[in-house]
This record gives sequence, structure tokens and C-alpha cells, in this order.
Amino acid sequence: MTSDNIVVVPPLVLGGKNKTKILDYSCTLLTSHDLCSPGCRDFFHILLIYNHHCGGGLSTVLRCYSSDTGRWGPETKSIVKIPSSKISNIGPAVVHRGVAYLALEQGVFGVRLDRIEEDHTVDMHLVPCDTSKLSPNNRLMGVSSDNRLFLMYCCFRAIPKIKLWKKLVLKLTYLEFAQEDDIHTGKISTIREILSMKQIGKQMEVAYYPTVIKLRWFGEKSGILLFTMGERSGHNGTYMMNLREEMVDKVADDGHSWKNLLGYEMDMAAYLASVGQRSFT
Repeated sequence: MTSDNIVVVPPLVLGGKNKTKILDYSCTLLTSHDLCSPGCRDFFHILLIYNHHCGGGLSTVLRCYSSDTGRWGPETKSIVKIPSSKISNIGPAVVHRGVAYLALEQGVFGVRLDRIEEDHTVDMHLVPCDTSKLSPNNRLMGVSSDNRLFLMYCCFRAIPKIKLWKKLVLKLTYLEFAQEDDIHTGKISTIREILSMKQIGKQMEVAYYPTVIKLRWFGEKSGILLFTMGERSGHNGTYMMNLREEMVDKVADDGHSWKNLLGYEMDMAAYLASVGQRSFT
């Protein structure tokens, strides 16, 4: 059922005799702006990743909804097995050349969706790489201003003579592709960046508790990273970091306990137009 720009997605019905309830899952929304060139028709896909019991035991599967067909496609078994306890901790995906990339403990997981309408097949590939094993929330994907795909996570560097506190830095690991449209040619690049995380011109120092930081969202146009830190870090609250300037600003005193926290990028013209519409309604 649709009304203007509102779409009600039909319930997800599991195939076969499986009666397992889906309790934990990862959800990614991809629009026509992500998957095709400007000016194409409006459409969207929803990608779900979840576990359920099938013939061979517990399996990780992918399933995609298409607004063009108005229905869910068939289940596709994932090439990566993800524990149910960690699926809900998968961070937001980024889309690069028609492929959704997610940061997993095993590496960077790519799922191609721009060709799914042809034969309902889902092309997948895992690029193994070092990620933050200490906390599933301390890793996130991003795309740089020059259109390079990268994985980011926070690292802790020792402070001489101070055992309980560490310097906080952001590590960027880039990916490269021998053939840009073939995700199976992806590999980890030798290019890596270590960014200082400075607040008011001073390097941030935190109490060393790996689980107290969560990378929440990255804005590709602005180069802004949103992250939260818990009380035991000594810096409880929500922060934004400008990757280009390596500067951190605090935006709220809480937010770390929130299950979801996302940003939204809007250019100034669109923002002023939205403010004008609200002022006259």
C-alpha cells in the first residue's frame, strides 16, 4: 500500500518449515541515489541479515525487499557466518559503486544489490582484514571525498608512566580493487592513516575500557564522524569528529546508551527550504 511517498513493507515470511523467530538482525536501506546515476527513477531496496535454523543447523542468510516488485526475494545463504549475538551490532553500511559494504569482525563484507532485479541472485565477497575485535561497535565503513572505500576503528596508544589512560586515535584502512566493478578483486591497500583525535586543540585521553566507545555514523560529504563514549571513559557523551581537520567537538552529554544514533546530511539550500516549509505550516 502506498500513499504519496509512504510505503508499507509486507511482513517477512520465512521459507519452508522454519518457524524460528527473528530476534536479532542487521538492516540496510539502499535508495536509487545509492544504486544508479542521478536522474533515474525512484526506488529502494532493504537488505536484511539474520540467522535461522534450516536443514544443516543455524545459518546466516540474506534477504532483500524491492520496492519495484513490492515483495521480499528468496533467502540467500551468506558466505560469512555471524553469531546471532553480534548481528544486531553491525554498523551502518556504506554503498560504493552499487555494493553495500559492512564492517564485520572477520573483515569487510560486500553485497552487490544493483543487479538483483535480473535473476534474484546476491553477489557477496569478504575482504579479510584487521578490525577491532575488542568491541563490535568500534568499527565503521566510510567513503572518502576522493571516492575511496575505507574501514575505520579507534585505537588506544599508551601514555608513558600512566597505565590506566590511553591516547585515542582513529585508524583508517583503505580498500582497493583491481577491477572497480568486481568486488571479488578487492583487497586491503597498503595505505593506512592514523588520525589524532583532538578536542580544543589537545589530544583526547581516555580511561582504557575498549567497550566504552561506539562509532555510530559517518557522513561522506561532510567527512564528519559521530561517536559516543560511556561514563568509564572519562568523556561521557556524544561527539562529532571532522576527519579532515582531526578535531573533535562534543554535541551532547548523553547518547552512549542509545541503541541507534544516525546523522543526516543536508545541503544549506535544502535545509533553508525545509525550515521555510515548517514556518508556513
